[in-house]
Amino acid sequence: MFLCLAVCFGCDSNSDSEEQIEQTEQRPNQPTEAIEANLNWKLAKLVEAGDEIKIPEELLKSEIACVIQFKEDGTFDGRMTANEINGSYAFNKETGKIELKLEMLTQVLDILYGDFEEMYLDYLFKKVYSYSQSDDGLYLYFGKDSYLKYQAK
Repeated sequence: MFLCLAVCFGCDSNSDSEEQIEQTEQRPNQPTEAIEANLNWKLAKLVEAGDEIKIPEELLKSEIACVIQFKEDGTFDGRMTANEINGSYAFNKETGKIELKLEMLTQVLDILYGDFEEMYLDYLFKKVYSYSQSDDGLYLYFGKDSYLKYQAK
């Protein structure tokens, strides 16, 4: 029985390292610059495993919903649907790695978009691991063919 547990735990740790290696290899092009600070980055597209996830039209049209602003001091502010967020971030422009740390989230219940907000928060703060920026926008990646695309407003 002890041997079985040792083998099972060994399998789990190997799958974790394979997943981390796979995530590193999934990031497309190397970013060439830092995230442009002090712009309002508006969510424009959400794609998971190559499939676009529908963003409610009202949120796409809203000037204040699903917006994030990265500041030069390593902090960010933003707004989800009804809730405000802020925190800190760190990135490495050579490797394209990014880490977002949520430090404050207001707790307003959004009856219309609560499920979308919860999903968006999960992607943004639990899954995003790399970024790239181009004339087309800012991409935050969280898996193979999975990303949040933002456009500067």
